[in-house]
Parts: sequence; structure tokens; C-alpha cells
Amino acid sequence: MLLATEHGEAVETAVVFVRHRQAAGQVKNPGGLVVDYLRQPAKYVLPERLHSAPVDEAARKVRALQAIQVAEQQAEQAVKQERQRLAALPPAEQFSALRGSLKVLLRPLGKEAWAGLERLCLSGQLSALDVREEAARAIGKLELQSYLDDLQAQIAEAAPD
Repeated sequence: MLLATEHGEAVETAVVFVRHRQAAGQVKNPGGLVVDYLRQPAKYVLPERLHSAPVDEAARKVRALQAIQVAEQQAEQAVKQERQRLAALPPAEQFSALRGSLKVLLRPLGKEAWAGLERLCLSGQLSALDVREEAARAIGKLELQSYLDDLQAQIAEAAPD
């Protein structure tokens, strides 16, 4: 819904554009194309007849909302599939795949705690995927420091003697 409110009438143009491209067999991910069109319209050249297509305002809004809903559902499905793929990886591969995002999310952790986190994730004692999701959730709730404190305590508790 956010894209529809931010981009207003451009949503209808995006939907018409995507349908035009679909008719030509040039679209693999219609929802993604709608979102990309709305965020980066300068990347796309519209055929002249698409600029002048008269559309009933109510129908335009309904189709725009439907297109956004489809795009959101496709994005959610892609996130689920990626999570399942990562969850199925062995601990070392999972950590390797998520190392970059963990570094960004857990930047304030410090080198010593990072080394401990890496050791725990590589051994499978912690799931890198779970750590990433919990850190992202903590950031969203503005509770990162509390999460980092808990994580550091967990790392210290598991440290080899």
C-alpha cells in the first residue's frame, strides 16, 4: 500500500507498462517490475500509446492496489524461499552467506565478541540466520543495545575455558 500512496497515478502507468511487456513475453517477475518501475521510472521507456491510454479513475485505483498486493505477496514469497534456502545450509555455509549482513547489523559488537559469535555460528551452537533475524528485529524495535548485551553474555557463557 505504501508504494500506491507514494506514487499515486504512476502505479497505473506501471501496471499498464508491465501488462504491455507481459504481452510481449518479456516479464519474469511482474510484481518486481512494477516496484522497480515505480522506484526508478527513468530506467524505462514507455511506448507512446501507453502514455495516452485513457483509464477510468476508480478502475485505475483498483488495479494499482491489486498490482501492489501482488508485488508484496511475491516479495514475501521470495523472502520465505530465501530463508528456507539459508536454513537448510550447514552452519559454516550459512555463516559465510550471512557474514556481510551480520557485520553490518552487529557493527558495535566488537572484535572479540565477533570472533566468539563466529565460533558459535560455525560450530552450530548459534544459527547465523536466527542471529540476523533477531538483530534486525531489535533494530526495528530500537532495542539493539539490549540485544547486543544479551548476545555478548551468550557468547561469554559459551567461551572455552
